[in-house]
Amino acid sequence: MSTQSPVKITRDDGQYTAIDTETGATGRGKSRAMALVALGAALGGAVGFDSGESERTLDPTEFLNDG
Repeated sequence: MSTQSPVKITRDDGQYTAIDTETGATGRGKSRAMALVALGAALGGAVGFDSGESERTLDPTEFLNDG
């Protein structure tokens, strides 16, 4: 049994979507990297945010901007 969950990344209209095929969680962003960061937040791994937000207050459906 694999401990890694496959992630599918798609691009539509300039936006990337990262989908965890095991859980169905998604993250969206302007780049592949930002889509993966959003997916990580959706999966509860919200680290590196300096705005004081906890993972409970993050909206995983919100688009993350890299600028």
